[in-house]
Amino acid sequence: MKTINRVGGIDLVKCIAILFVISVHFFFNNGFYTEPMQGAKMFIATFLRWLFYTCVPLFILTTGYLMRNKELNKKYYKPLPKIIITYLIISVVTLILRRYYFQDGLTWREGIKGLFFFNTNEYAWYVNMYIGLFLLIPFLNVLYNNLQTQNGKLILILSLVLLSGVPILMPNYWKIIYPLTYYFIGAYINEYPIKTGKSYVVLLAFAVLLTETMISFFASIIKNVPFIWYGDYGILSNVILSTCFFVALYDIKIQNAILNFILIPISKLTLEIYLISYLIDRLVYPQIKQFFSSSTEMLPYYVVIVPFIFLISVLLAIILNFTQKKIFTYRRKKDK
Repeated sequence: MKTINRVGGIDLVKCIAILFVISVHFFFNNGFYTEPMQGAKMFIATFLRWLFYTCVPLFILTTGYLMRNKELNKKYYKPLPKIIITYLIISVVTLILRRYYFQDGLTWREGIKGLFFFNTNEYAWYVNMYIGLFLLIPFLNVLYNNLQTQNGKLILILSLVLLSGVPILMPNYWKIIYPLTYYFIGAYINEYPIKTGKSYVVLLAFAVLLTETMISFFASIIKNVPFIWYGDYGILSNVILSTCFFVALYDIKIQNAILNFILIPISKLTLEIYLISYLIDRLVYPQIKQFFSSSTEMLPYYVVIVPFIFLISVLLAIILNFTQKKIFTYRRKKDK
């Protein structure tokens, strides 16, 4: 089969990131966060949880890498309506299912209000964050691109890492600016590609990941509590781990046509997959959990449960995207 020349690393990063999102929600939905920290299975689960927690940072790093040179003009805002329409369609479906199938006791008033507060679909907080970041990107690029030296850009990034990633040294409210940290790191990697050998990057990532796991696992044992959530997406260790992961993958060249045929459509539909996965989670996990008494019992079945949710979400995202295209094409023809 004919191969094509394409730097597919970014597609690969986005596909892994959306798989990691669904994987993080595996732990959210299986009772992991209330399970006592004991035994080898729980150690492995904690290791995997921190690995998958790079999901959101990987998306924002990709955004910074791809959008560093975007400027303020009418064309820039062209993707925004599609994002909002996709969000609204899936959220309205979510509202209907929550009201009539899941029987959450959600009123129409609460559900419609939730559309504006991005909580009718509980995974939609990311859409809220991303829209805000999207609106700021042209101005963030002015700031970044007008720093004349590489050192100046590094100082900007290090300042943000300090503010959002080391809250013990700074007021705690600064940790919420982590999207800016990851955005500028992605932009920096785009301008100054990392030349360090992949093996060193992977080794550093593994060391950080193991450290995160040991801190959570043994601190929880000492305090006799479940998983200790000692840091958010922007915590320093996660910044290092996520950046290492991104650097290891972003410039991979994928020339296999079949692999590109799979990766490219998925990478374009990550928003749809992400939002739809909330509904699939709501449908699947209540049925599955009744067969297990603990999250550690469910852990080996990760290799079945998460791929199943991923594939169903991908298929529904493809159907939704196809339907939207047909409707917009029909309307354009009708307007003519």
